[in-house]
Amino acid sequence: MRDEAQIAKLRAQLESSTDPVAKLKAMASIQQAQDVNGGEARDAFMAVAKQWADSEGIGVPPFLEMGVPTADLTAAGFPVRGRRRPAATTTPRRRSTGVRVADVKAATPSVSKRFTVKDLQTASGGTNATVRKALAELVADGTITKLGPDPDSSARGRSPILYQRT
Repeated sequence: MRDEAQIAKLRAQLESSTDPVAKLKAMASIQQAQDVNGGEARDAFMAVAKQWADSEGIGVPPFLEMGVPTADLTAAGFPVRGRRRPAATTTPRRRSTGVRVADVKAATPSVSKRFTVKDLQTASGGTNATVRKALAELVADGTITKLGPDPDSSARGRSPILYQRT
């Protein structure tokens, strides 16, 4: 969803600029180009995905394989989990596939730049344990930064831990 060619062009402008104001503007432009608003793309997907997939004969598994979060598929109207088959079918029931760590990682662009475990859990449909495992991996590879307790939290008990996409 990012325009890498545009980002490279903006970086080249930053490197060639000697004017401090021009450098600041270039840095701001680079930041804006890198911060992709996944929410707009998600909303557009949700509006047409089910109808399009039905017309093309595409079921849920290919979307899961491509890393589309189960929460997005469910919100778009796909029967992902928890729906029973009619009693008349003779095919054996398969266990529904759980949300994998890869699904949680794929859902990180759909949350705001700063987020909590609960935010990512809601966006991905994953369990607390799966989300925490994905976050640990993302922190280890430098994709996510762990900021610490949320200073703005007014809830009772411990403040939730804030994370930030880098």
